[in-house]
Amino acid sequence: MKRPIVLWALPLAGGAFLIAGVTEARAGFMGHTVTAEWLYPDFGAVLESHDVVVGDGVELTPADIIWDSKFSIDIGDDYVLFSFNATSNWTDTAFNGWRFTDTNGTVLDIVGYTIDEVSGGIANLYDSDLDYNTESAWANFGGVTVAGDGDYIRLKVHFIPAPAALSVLAVSGLIRRRRR
Repeated sequence: MKRPIVLWALPLAGGAFLIAGVTEARAGFMGHTVTAEWLYPDFGAVLESHDVVVGDGVELTPADIIWDSKFSIDIGDDYVLFSFNATSNWTDTAFNGWRFTDTNGTVLDIVGYTIDEVSGGIANLYDSDLDYNTESAWANFGGVTVAGDGDYIRLKVHFIPAPAALSVLAVSGLIRRRRR
C-alpha cells in the first residue's frame, strides 16, 4: 500500500524549514560583544582591555592598540586574525598574549581554540600556547617572532553547534532511518 504524499513529505518540509533556520542560528562571535584583553607579564595582569562588537572588518586597528602598533586584530564569527605590519618579537614572560571573552554571556560555549593558519614569517607558536574555557579563548605569544609586514596568525574558535544545526542533524537521521 502506498502512503499518501503528505505523510512522507512532512518530514522533508520540516527538515527544509530547519535548514533555513540554521543560517540565523549562529554559534559564534558575530554581532556579539567581545572583551579583548592583552595580558602581560602574566595571565592575571591586564595590560589593556577593549570591548568590541564583532562585525565585518577589523575590530582593533594598530591605532586602537595602546601598547603596540605593529598589528591589528580582526575577530570573526569563529576566528581571531592577527595581521602584522612590522617585525615583532614578543617578550617571553609568564604570559604575553590576548584573551577574548564573551562579554555578555550570549555566545554558545567555546569547546576549542586551535591554530588555523600562520604565514611563513611566524616562528615559535605552538598549539600548547592556546587554551580556552566555555566563555574565553586565549593565546600566549611569549617568545613568538614575526618576520614583518604581511605576516599573520589566524586562530580558530570552536563552539558547541547551534541548536538549529543539531535539529537538522536529528531530522536528517530520522529521515534516513525511516527510509531503511
